[in-house]
Amino acid sequence: MERIAFADGRPQVQAEFPARALDLSTDTLRRGVRNGAITSRYKAGEGDHAGRIRLTFFAPERRLPTRIWSVGNYAIGIGFSGGHETGIYRFDALREIADCEVEDV
Repeated sequence: MERIAFADGRPQVQAEFPARALDLSTDTLRRGVRNGAITSRYKAGEGDHAGRIRLTFFAPERRLPTRIWSVGNYAIGIGFSGGHETGIYRFDALREIADCEVEDV
């Protein structure tokens, strides 16, 4: 089986793939899915995104970036697995908190 396969129009995912992304063991992931602590959401792309999918896993206290986009030439927007995606993160602020040298972005 590939990392993501489809059966009856629904995605099936190898446990190792989301477990690694969530920094969990596969056993912990499987138990969490079975008892409802870890959930997922599947969305098929439309229009320009037709043929693409977004599969998001939600785990207690685990929030992962699921989408990053450009905001002009001064910032990025980041969508997280918890559904939050309203912030704008300015490059200068990100550099400041990262304590890194300013480079071309």
